[in-house]
Amino acid sequence: TGSGRSVPGFDLFSALSACASLLTKFGGHTQAAGLSVARGRIAELREALDRLAREALGEGYAGPPLRFDAALDFSEIDGALLDSLDLFEPCGMGNPRPLFGTRGVRLLDPPRAFGRAGDHVNLRVEQNGRSFPAVGWRMAEDFAGISGDRLDLVYRPERDTYNGRSRIRLKLEAAREAL
Repeated sequence: TGSGRSVPGFDLFSALSACASLLTKFGGHTQAAGLSVARGRIAELREALDRLAREALGEGYAGPPLRFDAALDFSEIDGALLDSLDLFEPCGMGNPRPLFGTRGVRLLDPPRAFGRAGDHVNLRVEQNGRSFPAVGWRMAEDFAGISGDRLDLVYRPERDTYNGRSRIRLKLEAAREAL
């Protein structure tokens, strides 16, 4: 049993309809769907959906564009920036926290999965001699296919305080190999 969200240009419901013989049940619409599949048919479903996605999106499709509010160089990330961001509080549905993007950062430490299910990830990234720890909640799977050491990131810089010590950490929202 699972669910999915699509990207512009790929009709998820139509793709699942084309794979109906492989599914126990499914439903949804163009951009989101839910499904059930027998364990023995997962690989076959993955291959069929991959083929349909390549047909719809093209062989060179690198994923949806990373969306963020502003590009940020690591040299701009400091306590003063975090103090300025605090002025936007309270943040929530009508006032979301700003998202920042940095392209081509270098992966210093390989991503380490953690958590009971191993679905979270810790890593360290660097740009122009400035490095930060980063955490991706429920993002371990996103890093499974990354083989290079250059990443494009979308994140929120935050204060991470543990045992009375504070540091700046990047809370990841999206990551991919650098284009």
